[in-house]
Amino acid sequence: MSPIMTVLRSYLIVVAFSCLATALALDVFRMQDFNVPFHYLTDRSIFIWHNFDVNLYFAYAKGIDEGTGAGDLARLAGGAGVVARDYPVPLFQPLIYALLALFTRFTDWGGALNVLYLMGFPAIALTANIALRERGIAPAIAGALAILYALLPFHTYSGQMHIALSFYFAIPLVVMVACWIGEGRLDSDPKLVVPWGLLAGFLAATTDPYYGFFGAMTLFFAGLYRLSQARANRHWKSITLISLLVAFPVAVIGFLGWDAILNGNGVGAERLWQHAEFWGLKPIQLILPIRDHFSGTFRDLSRQYNDIYPSAHINESVSLGLIGTVGLILLLWGKLADTLVPRLRVPGALMLAYLLYASAASLGLFFALQGLMVFRSLYRFAPFIGFIALIPVGLLASQWWARAPRRKLAWGVLILVSIVALADVTGKQSRPQFDEIKEAYQSDSAYFAALEGALAPGTRILQLPHGRFPEGGSVGRIQMYEQFVPYLHTQTMLFSYGARPDSELGQQLEALDATPAADLAEAVCAAGFEAILLDRRGYLPTIHLNRQVNFASVGDVMNAQPEPRYTAIEAVLEGTALTDVQSPRYALYAPCQG
Repeated sequence: MSPIMTVLRSYLIVVAFSCLATALALDVFRMQDFNVPFHYLTDRSIFIWHNFDVNLYFAYAKGIDEGTGAGDLARLAGGAGVVARDYPVPLFQPLIYALLALFTRFTDWGGALNVLYLMGFPAIALTANIALRERGIAPAIAGALAILYALLPFHTYSGQMHIALSFYFAIPLVVMVACWIGEGRLDSDPKLVVPWGLLAGFLAATTDPYYGFFGAMTLFFAGLYRLSQARANRHWKSITLISLLVAFPVAVIGFLGWDAILNGNGVGAERLWQHAEFWGLKPIQLILPIRDHFSGTFRDLSRQYNDIYPSAHINESVSLGLIGTVGLILLLWGKLADTLVPRLRVPGALMLAYLLYASAASLGLFFALQGLMVFRSLYRFAPFIGFIALIPVGLLASQWWARAPRRKLAWGVLILVSIVALADVTGKQSRPQFDEIKEAYQSDSAYFAALEGALAPGTRILQLPHGRFPEGGSVGRIQMYEQFVPYLHTQTMLFSYGARPDSELGQQLEALDATPAADLAEAVCAAGFEAILLDRRGYLPTIHLNRQVNFASVGDVMNAQPEPRYTAIEAVLEGTALTDVQSPRYALYAPCQG
């Protein structure tokens, strides 16, 4: 076999084993219907933060499935439609939505999201394997670490909720190029560094603006390190390339443009300097175990902090696990003691730069105070930190691997350590609640299918209570973007959710939401709606969700007492209820018919 085929085979083996590890970690063999998404809101969600933004991605995938395009949802906003400009997420994650458009040719929106989510694991393992082997790490060790990197908690915590963030396959390539720049290889081998740099930058920036911007900063940090090591200011090539890549038009100009669009069209997406602290990186969470670790001692250690102090639930997704923690300590200790070997000097400098910039109350907050508030979620440096932390472990393990006298025993040790390491970073949060999710999904699907069958095509439906779009927050116990659910499970009905706050319809919906119950039917009919979809959960007391709280733990949602307004609306509209279709959560009224 030729050397090229040998290398390709080794990469394919890593991809295959990453698929197997993913299937076991996510327990996908329990999945019964592939079109049911992995993360779907249920009343019994153990990890409630797996939902939230996920419905936004669902809706955009549904729009692609219906042929209206990414970000264009024709049946929302009362039939006026949501257009991409209203909330231009697809415009700034073009790679993600191009893949969704491809996958919806073969399956529906739920299946497309599942394919994309699963595809991320082998894609990350492949690029991580390439970058680790380039650092001089033995192929077997690099493969094991690459699979571990693909299954970090940041991946499974982000899940489909932030599908673009969980698709961090470009980061190892960015770090690889940054190491080359820091080591001066741009000057000695520009034909290697420049193409890889442009490719890595393009993939990072088109996956998510955060990765584009943080990737640009990574290259910038590497360039600063290189210049600090130079005896003379003759490394103009480094300065030129860094300046070019820091610009990252898609990441910087694009995301700043997104912010301008949101605030310029009345949507008013809130970006405050306090967010950089709220979503700042907490270094303690890098080394804490996952909250559902197989070891009771480790579980208690994690929850002792994570249940009390963190300001945002998703912040704990930065956990590196035991292997990553060892690598982090080795790098920082070696950096402080100035004992790092040449191949670790740039990774050590990058690690220090990340911690100084992204940690709570550090440089990232300072720049937020100066107005750079768009890239506020600094904990999202975690996959950069997680990858770099594996490099020193890989180099040490490679030395052991080269000296191991008995190869079969060495393989046995590597496999055993890999299994333990994977168990260390995966737990319940990695495994979707397939039974509960399927039950909730099928219940919603059946209800809205029956509803659509009972109403004329194109029926214009007012959703109450009204939820602002986008980034409008929760309404009672309706999570943000959860009001997309009726749209997801129908084909012809027109729903009110999705109107811009500054639009005439948006203001009209606000007024209808505040209309006294006695006058509601007349006002709704005058506004051109034909039916009212009342969501009981929106009138239940708001629960401030944290890491432990889930709906079931605070009592049966459907048995809780709703606000008086719900009871008043129900009493006034009782005679117009569509009684043929029943749901414990929703009620449909048709006061404008007949």
